[in-house]
Amino acid sequence: MKRKTSGGRGFESLQGRHMSEQKYPEPTVAALILNKEGELLLCRSHKWFGKLGLPGGHIELGETAKEAVRREIKEETGLEIDVGPMLIFQELVFVPEFAKRKHFVCLDYLCYLKGGGK
Repeated sequence: MKRKTSGGRGFESLQGRHMSEQKYPEPTVAALILNKEGELLLCRSHKWFGKLGLPGGHIELGETAKEAVRREIKEETGLEIDVGPMLIFQELVFVPEFAKRKHFVCLDYLCYLKGGGK
């Protein structure tokens, strides 16, 4: 990304100063997984410095968001889920709680354990 500097001296690169190596925001998904008692599943992640959060991850090329949330939950937790409606859109721009300087666009889906399991 370039911007015009003051005084008409040309363009200055913002790459090293304000942007990470990331060119575009990363599309991600997360799951609000409820069991039959209505309890919400939260997971700890080293990427979030051990904080509790929703399980999820990146949408791969050619994958729908619902396919991505099913795959990510299976990979991260081993759980099979039914994916419901998207509830929340989040934009996380260089948040200090994440281990790397990243810009994420996250679609959070309401999900249920298959068979209503515990």
